[in-house]
Amino acid sequence: MNSKVKEWHGLSKEDFDVAELTFKSKRYTHTVFMCQQAIEKSIKAVYVKKFNKVPPRKHDLLALCRDIGIIDELSDEYKKMLAYISSMYILARYPDTSRMGYSKPDRKKARKVLITTKEVLEWLETEMK
Repeated sequence: MNSKVKEWHGLSKEDFDVAELTFKSKRYTHTVFMCQQAIEKSIKAVYVKKFNKVPPRKHDLLALCRDIGIIDELSDEYKKMLAYISSMYILARYPDTSRMGYSKPDRKKARKVLITTKEVLEWLETEMK
């Protein structure tokens, strides 16, 4: 793993650690937001590994998966969950999103996101090697 891949991967792991901490403190919107950040940075690590260049400044997880050529490897369930997690990026950053149809995640949803994120991160880690 080259140093830039390690850097992105390290940031991803830190974000996932924060996601677990926010879950324990019942801050579920931030849990999902940090999961989004962890997956985004992990995908960007794979991007650097594959293309040896700076990843695009995007936050949409499905678009990033397309960029690295893994979108077809994702199950429909993972695609739905990644779309949901991407939407939480907006909810956590902008306070007026309830008008746009977003709703805050509850404990059950945040737990599901954490579990899915861990699975996706483990899979992406194999793509970095």
